[in-house]
Amino acid sequence: MQFFFIRSLALAALLGAGAAQAAVPYVETSAFTLQGYDNYPDSVVDVLADTGRSITLGLPTFAAEISAGRADSLQDPDSAAVLTSFSQALYEIRLNEGYRITGVKFGGTAQGMRLDGIGDVPGSAHNSLWLDYDIWHWDGDKGNVQVVNLEGQQQVGLASRPLAIDTQFSIYLSGFANMLAYGGYVYDPLGGEPTRSQSLADMNLRDVTLTFTVAAVPEPQTWTLMLAGLAALGAAAAGARKRA
Repeated sequence: MQFFFIRSLALAALLGAGAAQAAVPYVETSAFTLQGYDNYPDSVVDVLADTGRSITLGLPTFAAEISAGRADSLQDPDSAAVLTSFSQALYEIRLNEGYRITGVKFGGTAQGMRLDGIGDVPGSAHNSLWLDYDIWHWDGDKGNVQVVNLEGQQQVGLASRPLAIDTQFSIYLSGFANMLAYGGYVYDPLGGEPTRSQSLADMNLRDVTLTFTVAAVPEPQTWTLMLAGLAALGAAAAGARKRA
């Protein structure tokens, strides 16, 4: 519960602060344009790939805001260091004529580290990462994923259900990292002050991407030709049955 409480406070603080002097992104792709909102600035959005059927955007600022530091028990006078970092973004997607969105993927590479302090009273270290997305549209979707006490590297990602969005929509992204490090103690056999031992907790996120799968919407004349072709096939089949 502590994790979710801290997450809520952090996001509320960002909203209350309003826009930091970051640029509002605007990118054009083969299927749509993407534009940020003033209250959810993200200074960099890169088009990494655009095949016409799949469009991948890089979000380096989103990743950098989550990868904001390390919890170190020796940096806290009570040997209990808590560090939180968060990022969020809201984008408006305007589809080009003749295209629809059929799926969305959001994720990146998480790197975690934990070092428990040694001693007569051992220390402990904990990390966690939370990612979520919410597509604001009548045919939208949302999801979240959490990683806890990660040691090493892991791909963290979310994928929407199949979609059929052919009108303007918005997508909200958020991420939150929580790191806690409680130091250990080694007692002095002579009765002096105990020695503190170091605990460390870290969580970083890199290579964050947002990928859209797209498809062309058949134009009215295409539907007409398809229906005419089906009608012709039906008539030919009916004629064959009569001759038989």
